[in-house]
Amino acid sequence: MANIYDNKTSDKGFTLIEVIVVIAIMTILVGIATLSFSIVHNANVKRAADNIESLYKSARSTGMAKGMVAGTFQLAVGSDGFLYARVAEATDEPTIPGGTITGTTTVTQWERITNGAISVEQTYAKASTTGTALAAGNAFNYMFTPAGVVKEGTTAPGTDIASGQCVCYLFKHGDRGSRFYFYPETGKSGVEIFNITP
Repeated sequence: MANIYDNKTSDKGFTLIEVIVVIAIMTILVGIATLSFSIVHNANVKRAADNIESLYKSARSTGMAKGMVAGTFQLAVGSDGFLYARVAEATDEPTIPGGTITGTTTVTQWERITNGAISVEQTYAKASTTGTALAAGNAFNYMFTPAGVVKEGTTAPGTDIASGQCVCYLFKHGDRGSRFYFYPETGKSGVEIFNITP
């Protein structure tokens, strides 16, 4: 005989404990993904400044050894909005990347420094975390004297950069930034990381 007091419970649905565990796991996974995304972009911001400094130092040592025209440091914002840099001869016109790159003596490939997520600004105050945003078509050409002094222009002897200034390029994404800077009077350069405050 069947027991009429047998209460069969339904196995359909989730218990409160199961729902809480799933929500906790999802929260942890979202936190890890967000942290990973932030770490990648912070690394990209730092890498942009490191790459530009490496090219700058290469141009400086070439310019000091072979003369101002032989080693110039060129920066340009391409039509795609990315910042590009290269070491070239001063007679290589700083043609904007994104089109055909030609030079009168040698053709040197541009190295892409930034991606679309990183903004680039220029300032003349080393301590500043804001500057003038660079836009497509902006181009800069720096030459080096045998003593390592930085000049602007495409023909020797170049144009002096105002005394006492520090030329800085800021790379920013989210709340992190990096700064590549150089002192024109000495040619010394460096890279720093900084936080962006809202």
